[in-house]
Amino acid sequence: MSHMVAPDDVQAAEAYLRERFADRFGGLYLEDASDGQAVVVVVLTRPLGAAGEQALRQRLDGKPVRFVEGEYTLVELERIQRALTQAMPRLQEQGIQVVWTGVDVRTNRVHLGVASDLERAREAVQDLPGAKAVVVVEAQPVQLLGAEGGPTGAGTPSPATAAGDTSPGRDSGAEEDGAATRPTGWWGALRAALNRWWAALVAFLQ
Repeated sequence: MSHMVAPDDVQAAEAYLRERFADRFGGLYLEDASDGQAVVVVVLTRPLGAAGEQALRQRLDGKPVRFVEGEYTLVELERIQRALTQAMPRLQEQGIQVVWTGVDVRTNRVHLGVASDLERAREAVQDLPGAKAVVVVEAQPVQLLGAEGGPTGAGTPSPATAAGDTSPGRDSGAEEDGAATRPTGWWGALRAALNRWWAALVAFLQ
């Protein structure tokens, strides 16, 4: 679904396509037409067939619909995104500063937003499942807010933090030289993960 808020009938159509045509449905989104009426764009890897198209149009209650060809199904794209998420700790260890991941149904690709060298990130994802469907894009690092409301550093954790470093003596609320330090241990990893998810949501809604 695109960032636009979809009417109930469009959401029902998407649910129908997910359930009945998961083997060819690549997602859908709303696109503004010249007459001001939104067009429902449906991405498919192969046609629905006459009966499927008719059932879809009935669920859309007369809304204009346009079909475009895609290379990947939505199920495949979501599987690739999950693989990217699982690979984040390894990418961090390679110096790739991952900010967010997301499925882009318009381009029929999975986007990986990084705040580090793009070419290095592209090379790092080549051995991951579905790498051909991954597009690496530049992203701004997420800033965590310290105790005084100011940034304490990028929201992407270090490899130790991402792994949930719980070494003795680490205190997430400790201060050094009167300045708030970046949270570490499991709390730091949790906050960093929440900030990455928030950044992905913000990018999705823009």
